[in-house]
Amino acid sequence: MRRAGTPSWLLSVATSTEPAPELYVRDALGLDTTAEPTSPPRLDPPPPDRRHLLGPAERVEASAQWPRWWRETLRLQARFHDPDEEPRDVEAWLRAHAEERGRLVGEPPDFAGLASSPALRRAVVALHTEAVRWRPHRARPEFDEAGGLAADAREVAESVMAAHDVAPDQVRGSLLGLAVPGTWWVLVEPGVIACSLACLEDADLAPVLVREAFESRLRGGPAPRRPGTHR
Repeated sequence: MRRAGTPSWLLSVATSTEPAPELYVRDALGLDTTAEPTSPPRLDPPPPDRRHLLGPAERVEASAQWPRWWRETLRLQARFHDPDEEPRDVEAWLRAHAEERGRLVGEPPDFAGLASSPALRRAVVALHTEAVRWRPHRARPEFDEAGGLAADAREVAESVMAAHDVAPDQVRGSLLGLAVPGTWWVLVEPGVIACSLACLEDADLAPVLVREAFESRLRGGPAPRRPGTHR
């Protein structure tokens, strides 16, 4: 995670250059999550076909159970990278985060946090090791927003402060960059946007997402659950 900003306005940018295990599970099982707005595009290339791990009825159950697992994962990532999070006791804060993650989305090897989603839990336990080891592409360089995006964020922050007549310390936002294909983004919750890495590398789109992160946090309330563009 990197942060851009002054002691007043802040933007956190967290990126991963490897596919999320949750998306590997979704695609390897062929789960139907098209009704879930926060579900990103399918991985390309697709992971190995593991649909045999669940029967037809279980795959229907897992399809219904996966969205909550994914939304909780995104929510925990958002909290972990929240610009306002400045714990005094970092070790205690990390322990508390790990405990919450284990309770809500589960941790290997048994993923006890998925006890209420037995079909999904069974598949996750079976697939987790291969999911975290799967490398469909050559290693991609880490995304570095220290140049263009940081400069854009500063300009956008100043524009947002002027447009909304707010103090700098009210301007906060987080971008979660995911290793998914195409140009895709979604407002997960006020102030938090999940997007493909291509969005962060797009000189025209990246400032738009920074502005939406800042302004959605100012608006507050439930996220409009608006998916971005698939290409």
